[in-house]
Amino acid sequence: MQAPPIYDVAASDDHAIQNENKEARLLVTLFNNRRQGLFLATAKDFLKKYPKTQYDEIIRYMMADTHYDLWHKERLTKEENKEEGVNLHDTDFEEAMGIYNNLIEKYPDSPLTTRTLLLVGYSYLERGDSFGALKTFQRFVRLKPDSKYAGQVKISIARAFMALNRHEDAIKELESVGERRQGSSRPTRGGLSQRRRVLPQGRLRKVDCGLRRCD
Repeated sequence: MQAPPIYDVAASDDHAIQNENKEARLLVTLFNNRRQGLFLATAKDFLKKYPKTQYDEIIRYMMADTHYDLWHKERLTKEENKEEGVNLHDTDFEEAMGIYNNLIEKYPDSPLTTRTLLLVGYSYLERGDSFGALKTFQRFVRLKPDSKYAGQVKISIARAFMALNRHEDAIKELESVGERRQGSSRPTRGGLSQRRRVLPQGRLRKVDCGLRRCD
């Protein structure tokens, strides 16, 4: 899975958004310093104050990541201590998934979409929600058919089908993975296999409402 994104908002000289920009940069600072409760409260106020903000995507992604982190930390702590019972942060999981899915819908061409779909899908699998995982992975294949993760995702679709007792569908998915792998290797004149070159993934950095790769 891709590395977590690094969020950043650049200072702006535009007087029309000067206050908005300062407040957005403050939110990034709160997020990076893991002031999670204060960040979430301040972010909600920010979005109410600036409903058409150009920083909508970055703010909402940071909110989703914060909710997810609160849930995941509690889950890991319980596993380490072998504790049972209700996870107090299950609502954070649902909140994170809701925000992530809305962001995928609203910003499908974002460089964060691939990472987000994988995170959501495997999180559903981790929780035993095979149907949620299946829907997410099928969405991934529709949106990112040429992704280097497509084969891995189709195997995960097969796993979800198996968990749902849809064995024939699982077999079809695995067969399609085999066909895809065979098609990706084509003999050249020298008898060597020719494969698509994949550039190494860089980290994702959010910059003033835009994203760039940092190789």
